[in-house]
Amino acid sequence: MNIGVGRVNLYALFAFVFLASLIGRSNASLGDHLPDFKECVQVCKTENCQDGNSVLPLHHRLLLWTCPAECDYTCQHVVTDRRVSRDPPMISPVVQFHGKWPFRRLLGMQEPFSVLFSFFNFAAHWHGMSRVQESIPAWHSLRPYYMMFGYIGLASWSFSMIFHTRDFPLTEKLDYWGAGASVLYGLYLAVIRIFRLDLENTPYRPTLRRLWTAVCVLLYTLHVSYLTFWSWDYTYNMMANVVVGIVQNLMWTGFSIFRYQRHLKSWTAWPGMIVAWIIMAMSLELLDFPPWNGLIDAHSLWHLGTVVPAVWWYSFLIRDTQDDIAAHRHGGSSSNEDWGCSPTRLFTQLISTAANAGKYVIATSPVASLVCVPRHLLTAKAVAINRVSPPNPSAAFFFVQVLPSSSTSTLPEASEHLSF
Repeated sequence: MNIGVGRVNLYALFAFVFLASLIGRSNASLGDHLPDFKECVQVCKTENCQDGNSVLPLHHRLLLWTCPAECDYTCQHVVTDRRVSRDPPMISPVVQFHGKWPFRRLLGMQEPFSVLFSFFNFAAHWHGMSRVQESIPAWHSLRPYYMMFGYIGLASWSFSMIFHTRDFPLTEKLDYWGAGASVLYGLYLAVIRIFRLDLENTPYRPTLRRLWTAVCVLLYTLHVSYLTFWSWDYTYNMMANVVVGIVQNLMWTGFSIFRYQRHLKSWTAWPGMIVAWIIMAMSLELLDFPPWNGLIDAHSLWHLGTVVPAVWWYSFLIRDTQDDIAAHRHGGSSSNEDWGCSPTRLFTQLISTAANAGKYVIATSPVASLVCVPRHLLTAKAVAINRVSPPNPSAAFFFVQVLPSSSTSTLPEASEHLSF
């Protein structure tokens, strides 16, 4: 690693975040213009925030509550309580302040149930990643993409917890950037998995994968740059996420229908069912009702509604990969599309690849037992083929490893070791 380049990139990242944090939001709401609210805040500041004579609880100060912020929060609820208790009752007594409903704090957290439900999602991704690590072998070509899905999920829900704990311009940006990354990576993963761009068995797949990766990185960079340095546009941000979400949802739904009709396995329809669940949960956002008892609103319920789909999604990823491995271990066809490599053809491809790299593959067992082995194992520098025999002989498989050509001087010709 080039330490100098790494340090420059780190400085650039800190500079980017600092500049972004200076750009605030402007959310004028009905409550902001109420004369009672303005007067309350002014009186509170005058009586409590002069000469630093205000003493806040430690847990509030740790969460960066200040005297003016405390006055703002207190006056929101003073005015709201007056409006709710008015007789005759008002049609819409609860109004928003600064673009948000007035929530009751808990331990200094502005939206405690949104924080809690965001944590549930964080835990779902954490548990899902541990299941992926336990259930999907490290050599499988899709595992890195599934792990990255988990890492992005952990980051986005961490930012969500931070934002709902304390709403600052920077925490809001982190929340929006994390959500955007999560949605866009979902589309990226959909294309990788559905079209199997993770595989190396054709010349065009690696090229398409690199191109698709570059396109997604560029789109995300432009998205964040526009929001940060051009316009913090809530409507644009919402529409961008909705469009990307709709595209990937349509892809997964079509994929589920196609595979279920072809294989008639119930789990192949899980992605479509998960999409339906998420759409129903997302409809809660359209309600946007005042928080019940000042604690639970539609947005927090939307976060709660995404917990089960997250757990379910990891179950699908694991089930899908296990089906893929099991079928190709026996040289058969799985519920996934054909990898395009029967045992004999794969063996030929391995030999051809090794020969082109100036290396030898030494086979000492019948090729009929060979399964589709990820081609990245061809870069290993070790002795020939080692057979692994599980308790079930029919599940026997090989690890294919390659000898550097310089190590074969004392060996017979490779062709003498090939068994078809």
